[in-house]
Amino acid sequence: MAQVRTEAEMFPLVESWQKSGQTQKQFYTNHGLPVHILAYWVGRYRQSQSSKTTADKVVATENTASKAVMATESSSGFIRLSPPPTPPPVATSTGSMEK
Repeated sequence: MAQVRTEAEMFPLVESWQKSGQTQKQFYTNHGLPVHILAYWVGRYRQSQSSKTTADKVVATENTASKAVMATESSSGFIRLSPPPTPPPVATSTGSMEK
């Protein structure tokens, strides 16, 4: 019968693998794990980490022109960038210039 594994047991192991610098294959071989076990728990770990972040969290960053750029972080891990707000039009004089 297969051994039941829990998050409490496996998440620290996943974190240990991430810090080790080893490939998954090297790590599971060194720890006597079946190939599919570490891959499964890495997926579960990543899923739990992404669900801990607030979905669609809005973060303001600065670009090189010092204009605010809005970045929206979604639970998918992608960041959607929106262009900075358009500045208001500059008032111009309707008169003509004379010498």
